[in-house]
Amino acid sequence: MMSRIFDEPSHPFICPVCDRGSVGPVMLIPIVGTEEGNNIEAQQIHVGCVVTVCSQAMVLIGISKKRGR
Repeated sequence: MMSRIFDEPSHPFICPVCDRGSVGPVMLIPIVGTEEGNNIEAQQIHVGCVVTVCSQAMVLIGISKKRGR
């Protein structure tokens, strides 16, 4: 599955991570289990929110060093 990045969201938009509808780069994240042929449903999420969530997950599972160490 591939994610797409866009300069701004289509509206109406509320990011499921931060609960804000601010304008900025968003990714289309595929929703697993919604495949139909070559089509799949996707959710818009701010790129910054995706980076934050991934960074936090990496620290939690110990594959990234915390800053300042």
